[in-house]
Amino acid sequence: MKLKTTLAALLCIGTAHAQTQPGPRIEAGLWEINMSLKSQSGKAEMAMREAQAYIARLPPDQRKQVEQMMAQQGVKLGDKTSSVQACISKEDAERGQIPQQAGDCTQQVLDKSASSMKVKFSCATNPPAAGEALVEFQSPTAYTSRGIVDTVVMGQNERVTVDQTGRWLSADCGSVRPLGK
Repeated sequence: MKLKTTLAALLCIGTAHAQTQPGPRIEAGLWEINMSLKSQSGKAEMAMREAQAYIARLPPDQRKQVEQMMAQQGVKLGDKTSSVQACISKEDAERGQIPQQAGDCTQQVLDKSASSMKVKFSCATNPPAAGEALVEFQSPTAYTSRGIVDTVVMGQNERVTVDQTGRWLSADCGSVRPLGK
């Protein structure tokens, strides 16, 4: 299902941009990352709506399985905003390093301060994604970001703006595994 790879690429953006050498301090534990996206053509938004409609049309037992799988991974698809829960290990937080959510992503810190950073990233996901993001940390437990992402949506090149808010929920990640593991 393309939903998984498309969502994985967008989540890669959501976490890859927060990697850094020492800089802004973040808390270890369970985080909720809320994201909304806006594409030039509206196709990215349409793809998310189609994914939700696809899940809704599944037979009840299959729909329940998909919804449980997504819930176990902390993923919620919404009409305007989707969210994911992510676990940041104590070691990664102490290093100021957040591993990528979605596999094959690389990033380069272009600029950073005690409260923000700008990064360039590239994800060899399906579909591939690349772009830049600016992350602004309000505190060790909250951030906002905006990324401009070049990717492929419904077979065509697309530029997508991804706005995010991240908020720390708890020191205990419960059943959510640390990112990158």
